[in-house]
This record gives sequence, C-alpha cells and structure tokens, in this order.
Amino acid sequence: IYKFKTNQSLGKSDPGFRSASAINASKDLCLVSIQNMNCHKNLFSKLKKNKKSILFLGNSQMGAINEFESGDLSFISLLSKNLQSKKSNFLIKGLWLPNANLKEFELINQTLNRCSISTELLIIPVFLDDTRINNIRNELDDYQYLLCQKQKSHNFKVSNNLSNIQKMNQNIEKRFSIFEDLKYLNERFRIDIYQFRNNLFNIKPTSVRNIKKPIYNENIKALENIVNLRDKQNLKTIVYIPPLLNSVNGGLIPYKRKDYINFKKEISTICNSQNCIYFNFENEVPTDLWGLKKSTNLKKNKMELDFMHFTGKGHKVLADKFFEVLEIHSQIN
Repeated sequence: IYKFKTNQSLGKSDPGFRSASAINASKDLCLVSIQNMNCHKNLFSKLKKNKKSILFLGNSQMGAINEFESGDLSFISLLSKNLQSKKSNFLIKGLWLPNANLKEFELINQTLNRCSISTELLIIPVFLDDTRINNIRNELDDYQYLLCQKQKSHNFKVSNNLSNIQKMNQNIEKRFSIFEDLKYLNERFRIDIYQFRNNLFNIKPTSVRNIKKPIYNENIKALENIVNLRDKQNLKTIVYIPPLLNSVNGGLIPYKRKDYINFKKEISTICNSQNCIYFNFENEVPTDLWGLKKSTNLKKNKMELDFMHFTGKGHKVLADKFFEVLEIHSQIN
C-alpha cells in the first residue's frame, strides 16, 4: 500500500538534488507537476470529502529521502500510517515542490479555497533559503483551473521558478557573451559549468546565503496572507521552522547566524492569533541522520553535506515529533 514512485531525474537539472530520491506520487504525497495531475485530483477529492483533514505543504525536505533504502518512507506517509494504525478519523496528505517559496504556498491555499476545500489544519514549513525566490513556476499555471474546473485566475503573474542551475545560466549569459547560447547546450555540460562555477568561486554547502530583502518581504507577506485568511475562516494553521543540519551542535550553517535568528523571530510573530501555532523544529533531526550528496563542484569523488535532505531514519524522527504535536493540537485520537 505504501509503495511510491521515486524519481532521481531532478538531480540532472539541479545538482543540489543529487543523491536524494524524490517521491513523485504516493497515496499520501504528491509532487506538484502537470504530469502528476491524477495524483492531485485524487488528493483534492479526498480532502474535500473528509472534513477532518490535515494538509502539509513542503519542499524537497518533505518529498525526498537521502541515502534512500528499501522500506524508507516520507514523514508524511509514516505519520499517515501511524494514524491509521490507531484508527484515527483524520486524513493526512502532503503537497511538495522543489525549492518551494511562500508565494507558491499562497497560490496553493487559494486553490484550496476555490475548490471549496477547508482543511481543518494546514501545516507550513518556512525555510530561510526558500525566501530567496519569489517566482511562481509553470507547474502552478492553471493549477486552480485544472483541479477545480474554475475560471482561470490572473491574480498571480506566473513565470519560471528558477533552479540553481538556471539562475547560474542567466548570470553567465549576462557576464560572458561567449555563453549567450548556453540555454542550447546539453544538460550534462550545464552541470559541468555549474560545478566549474562552484569550484572557481569556492562555493560550498556551508557558503553563506544572503537575504534578498525585497524578495524576502514578498514571501513573508504571502505567509501573513495565508495565516490571516485561514484565521478569518476559523481554520487552524501550524507554521514551523524545519530541521536544519548543524543547528543542534553549533556547526556551520548556510546563513549568517544573526539573519537566521531574526528570521525565526519574525516567523514566530506572524502566528499571533489563536488559530495559528508556531514551532521550531530545527534541532529535531540529529546530525547523524542527515545524508551526503554528490559533489556540486569539480571534485567528482568528493561527497558534500546536504543541508536539506535527511535519511529515512530522519523522516521517522520528524514523523514521531509531528504525531506528538497533532495529539495535542488536533485531538487526532
């Protein structure tokens, strides 16, 4: 019952995904894509029928498992399985997008409203890294129309959500005329260029990622819009800071410590109503349950830390933590 389709092709277009197995579709979890519409229609149908529903939104931390082993499940599937074993009436589902940003989550929440779906609880992770992106990807174009057969919405300007390698391509094209036609080069060579860039500028997994304030503010506003809308509807929202490698042991993280602390404070203040609950889970997954990924520079045989994806055992730890939370805040038993 809990078999799912995995796809490692995402690593071909974005080296940051390498070594993690992505869950395209399971009975509990859907990757947002046009090719996955059957999974989504089934998921939305079940959410609509079950008033005691809990929907998780997420990025590849939800939808991918590092160093995948047979039998590993996403924390969403583990949580769903646990609830079913206790004969709970609650329905657990998850939607995920690689590098998902909060503006995209807002669009998904609007889709729920337009499809007349009122999930009792919506759970949203807020990654500082994902506040550096503000574009709505093509996979969400016509999302509401395809799922709800509603009139197309023009509230959002839809454009490509650029992956790391796409952003790198654009920067190179701007700076070096010889690479004007980089978009026509084969995929393998693009990855080689990406790795060359990282090697040349000594970019590592622990390299600090600066906040892009205008884009950051747009994402924060999107989160506020979700929370405020659900509060008006008297629907609960959980907003959480997700697990982060090295947060527990004081090791290197890919942000300035001051920026990260201020970010957490700001997110916590957004949950200022009785219908919004804030949690900080940054320390929940122990360091030894995170994985490595193939090098994203020219050192082919070297493995790098993966700050986004943990192992199947890490997913088990997070599933157990969420079960504790839901027992208290949703009366799932």
